Order: sequence, then C-alpha cells, then structure tokens
Amino acid sequence: MLSGNICLLEDYQPYSTPLVSTLADGSNLRTFGIGRIQWGHFSIPNVSLVEGVQDGLISTPQLDAHHGLISCFGNGVCRIMEADGTEVGGAILEEDGSYVLRFLEVPAGTAAQV
Repeated sequence: MLSGNICLLEDYQPYSTPLVSTLADGSNLRTFGIGRIQWGHFSIPNVSLVEGVQDGLISTPQLDAHHGLISCFGNGVCRIMEADGTEVGGAILEEDGSYVLRFLEVPAGTAAQV
C-alpha cells in the first residue's frame, strides 16, 4: 500500500536510507518510511510513504500475500473479504477504469510487514 501524504500516516517510522518501490509500469520511486492509515472507514497497516504518489494505491496482491484477504471484482464493484467471507473493504469502478476504495479495515491479526 502506498501513500504520498505523510499527514495520513500514524506511527510513521522513517527508513534510515530510502528504499526503492517499483510500480506496475516499471517506474521506480523512493520509499521514505512506513506507517498506518487510521481514518474514517480506513484502517490499513504497513503503508509506505512514497515520493510522487498523488493518490493512495492499494495492492490487491499484497492484501492477499501479506494479509490473507481475497479481492473479488465484478459488476462494477470490488469486494475485499476475509477467508470466511466477512467483507472488510469495498471499491467502486469509476468511468476511467480505476477502482476507488470506499472503505477498508485490514484486520489487526492479519498485519504483516511488507
């Protein structure tokens, strides 16, 4: 999970030396540290502060690999669920083809360092 806004991150911990994050298009951006988004309908651990990111980016493969969550896409919506089917997140498909997250609460017991 990526953010370019340090003000969104609680418990922010800077890295002693910036790391490099590779985006889906192959471009590289510096990663300065990690924190947690705890705001409104959002509770997301292990969010990286990344140079140049304008909007927050959520990685569905990371939700799967690091938190055991399932993402299902169809009919213009994305549902993010625990293995038992409990819905913990949701997004709506926008006209530009991107999904905009409406809520996400990553269960505390599933948090793993990414």
